[in-house]
Amino acid sequence: MAWSKCLFLVASWWILAAGALRKRSDASRSASQLTAKAGSSPADVFAHPRAPPPTSIYGKIYVGVPPQEFLVVFDTSSGNVILPARSCESASCMTKHRYDKLLSATSKQVNASQNEAWLDQAFYPLLLLVAALWLTELAAQWKACQRRKRTAAVKCPPAPSDASTTPGPSPGSPSSVISSSYQDESNDTAGICDLDPFTWCWAGRQSAKDLVDEATYQDREIIEMKFGAPRSEIYNLGFYPINEDIPALVEVAVRDESKRKGVEQKLRQLRRLSEDLPPSGWVQTRDPRVLLRFLLARQCSVERALEMLQSVLTWRQQNGAANALPLWNKVKHERFDFYWKAFGCTGIDREGDPVVFERVGQLDVPGLVKCNPDFIKQHCIYNAECVFASLEIGRRRCLKQDSRRGFQVTVVVDMTGLNVSFMDRKALALCQLVSRVEADNYPEALKRVIVIRAPWIFPAIWNFCKPFFDKGTLEKVCIVKESETADVLLKHIPAESVPKALGGTLSGDSGDDYCSSIIAPGGKIPEDVSFAVGKGNVAGKSSQDKVCLSPQKICADTLLVEATEMSDEPFSIFPFDGVVGLGMPSLSLTKMHNFLGNLADANQLDKDRFAVWIATEDDKEDSEISFGALPPNRLGSEVAWLPLSSTTSGLWQVEMSDVTLNLVRLDVCKKGCHAAFDTGSGMISGPKHLVEAISQELNVATDCSNYDELPALGFELGGVTYNLDKYEYVKRTSEGCFPQLQSTDEAEASDASTFFLGAPFLTRYVTVYDRVFLRMGLAFAVHANEPTGESSEGAMKRLMGRPSLGRASAKESE
Repeated sequence: MAWSKCLFLVASWWILAAGALRKRSDASRSASQLTAKAGSSPADVFAHPRAPPPTSIYGKIYVGVPPQEFLVVFDTSSGNVILPARSCESASCMTKHRYDKLLSATSKQVNASQNEAWLDQAFYPLLLLVAALWLTELAAQWKACQRRKRTAAVKCPPAPSDASTTPGPSPGSPSSVISSSYQDESNDTAGICDLDPFTWCWAGRQSAKDLVDEATYQDREIIEMKFGAPRSEIYNLGFYPINEDIPALVEVAVRDESKRKGVEQKLRQLRRLSEDLPPSGWVQTRDPRVLLRFLLARQCSVERALEMLQSVLTWRQQNGAANALPLWNKVKHERFDFYWKAFGCTGIDREGDPVVFERVGQLDVPGLVKCNPDFIKQHCIYNAECVFASLEIGRRRCLKQDSRRGFQVTVVVDMTGLNVSFMDRKALALCQLVSRVEADNYPEALKRVIVIRAPWIFPAIWNFCKPFFDKGTLEKVCIVKESETADVLLKHIPAESVPKALGGTLSGDSGDDYCSSIIAPGGKIPEDVSFAVGKGNVAGKSSQDKVCLSPQKICADTLLVEATEMSDEPFSIFPFDGVVGLGMPSLSLTKMHNFLGNLADANQLDKDRFAVWIATEDDKEDSEISFGALPPNRLGSEVAWLPLSSTTSGLWQVEMSDVTLNLVRLDVCKKGCHAAFDTGSGMISGPKHLVEAISQELNVATDCSNYDELPALGFELGGVTYNLDKYEYVKRTSEGCFPQLQSTDEAEASDASTFFLGAPFLTRYVTVYDRVFLRMGLAFAVHANEPTGESSEGAMKRLMGRPSLGRASAKESE
């Protein structure tokens, strides 16, 4: 009787909650429509900063209703709105205006119910079906609970005393499998089996231990060995082609002995055809192991393999994949690693290849689908680059032992926790995005995929996901019955590489059976955020509110970061209250954190772009950032447009050919360079080894003795050079002359380097940031007076748009 009441109550709660949620969403939608009608029409906004030019560009924003006013720096190298919270007690917060969401009528709780797309569709016919499926699952789990309670008194046979001879359950021993399975399940449901039916219905499948662990997910340390090698070793790995013995390599990679000779011949042919292609990170075009991946991915067709190789090289250049490990901001990716993907490398299989365990069922699907798709794509690239770097590290170790192992990876996918949220259309779109990035650009990394502990819902989800995978991948997938889990795992993998929870002997540093010190445990993606801002650090949580560029005009609902902690350096010495990031979406924590994107979605600007003009001291006026239209009175030339060199880095960056002095190239970009435009910096920054080389060529005397002879410093962008006078890149004071150049933490890399062009460059040239066409615009900036006394037109003709010369050509012209 109690059980039937429980079923009735849960079904009733499900239906009533869905109806109430829809009514609430309809009311919210009506309110938002009224607000949109009453709001201001799209317009162009000019925010006038009040900070001393030209180090950064400041302006005011207005948050909430009634509006709370904040002085902020507009930073093109970040992607979030950061404001000190009322609760922030750091010394750097106490001198600033602090955001108080309790005083705002428009502030919203981040996880409050939203108007989801499925509420706008005819979902009610499916509602009872979903409720029935959920109740069926509850009933099955309850029955399993009762079975375990009845068998709890059965004593398991003691483990063998000789652990060295029998490291785990014997593959042929049914009793060992039952014992292992029982221990794992009983631990997983501790406290649940003892609940009465009514209480258990509300508790669901989540154990008391899981509820405690969820609170600790936010403060975990970085999983250093997730990829099987230290992250520092992975990040600093340099790639180069290794001339492996082709027959020995093919013998490892191709199981069918009759096909090996043919594969060897085609591999040599592909190697001859690709030898002139440029390498990119792990894609070394003269490396037989790399080429074999592409050949096998295209069923040993040389033509198709070469086409795929060329396509991947183009894709890597467009998405900045080669720079993912040496250049990207890896802090946010390391933190996101806990939640996506939930995997870790535990050792090697019985053939000597790496083994990865992945806990798909522990993913927070509702949290993941709210994340910015650009960031998810970027994180997939980061993960894949780490995996291939770790494979390369393992390969070099194997070669020292005259072994060719480590070509592919055995992946064990644990489906425990899989539920109907994985069938959401947004989740399926996310699955498609990830599978396409990995399958199209990281070929033949999988040796086999073993799917274990799949719940009743898995066949339906698998049928949805199958079309996203190629035929070769599907043939490697093996779905194992739960009763055969330990048998199959120990057949392919030694017990020391299998977690205790699955019948092996591997446990974590703290003794947990699933080795969470190596295998990312997944879990709910936290609201709290913590990340670096320049040289400082910010910790806080996300809140949603209306953010405006002027009081009650040009507004968009935006997720902002309420900073509960701000480091003293640099925030205590900065005059601004917070930061408004104007970077691309992949620099934002989620799509809703990107203020510019929210303005565009709300149709608040005529054109989805902005322009920056930074004043000099002689201008006697404030610097200016314009949203929407270009400032015609600030432009001293036509706007030259340059395409962005990457859409995943989040930076407003373009390709740079070289750095010049008096139009003579310094050849510092032999491996390629990017120029990123940074409104948050008062300097020109670059990799240490390149900045030192440029500084040596400039040879600026500290006592200013050679100031008058200093050359024009130029940056070759789009085939022409944009020069800076000595007045712009050298700071001359009573204490001496100092070039406005500084080194970043970027080490010498095998791929393109990035220069950050801050105030010295942005003062000389107006920069236009176009989000629609993904391009940068450059125009000569008009100022009240030129330091040389010439007209703006004369200075423009002398400094802008002139072709550069190589060193040899420059000597000939002399």
